[in-house]
Parts: sequence; C-alpha cells; structure tokens
Amino acid sequence: MNKKIKDFITILIIQLVISLPFYISNVHGISITSVRVSNITSNSATVEWNTDVNSDGQVNYGATTNLGLADTHSSLVTNHKIIVANSINPGTRYFFSVESKDASDNVV
Repeated sequence: MNKKIKDFITILIIQLVISLPFYISNVHGISITSVRVSNITSNSATVEWNTDVNSDGQVNYGATTNLGLADTHSSLVTNHKIIVANSINPGTRYFFSVESKDASDNVV
C-alpha cells in the first residue's frame, strides 16, 4: 500500500478516536416519563413530567387535537411542572402534549 494512503488512514483513525466520544455522548436524546395532570379546577390544571436529563419544558394544549396553545418554562430541570391557565374554559375537554429540550437542543 502506498505510504500516502497509509498516512491518510492513520490520520483518519486518530481523528475518529479523538472525536467519536463527543458524538456518542449525545446520541440517546431525552426521555420523558411520568406525565400526569393534577390540581384540575374549572379554569386551570397542573401538568407534570420527568426527564432523564436537565431540560426546559412546554405543554401544548387545545380543545382539538390540533392543540394550538402553549405554556412553557425555561429552567433546565428534570422534574417539570407547568400550570396551564390560559384560555381554559369550564366543561371543555382538552388535549395536550409535553415536550422538553436539553442544553444540546435535543427535543423530545
């Protein structure tokens, strides 16, 4: 094999060994668990969930599955709690989803 090709392969392997841990450490993303709703009143509800890494939080909600409304918090935490109180009407069924984003911009 040509010396230039051997040198190229050696440099490529060294770069992979040096940089691969940085890529691997961020592959798994975030996991959300234990989503729950509590303290339901005629005009508000508390939505809580946990993440496996520090992240912010957002509750998307609405009277249809299109959702359309959102409340957020920007604290990077693993235990999330948002009180949804904007545009809540008594006797209306609401749909919701939660999401979180970590410091590396991984979103779940």
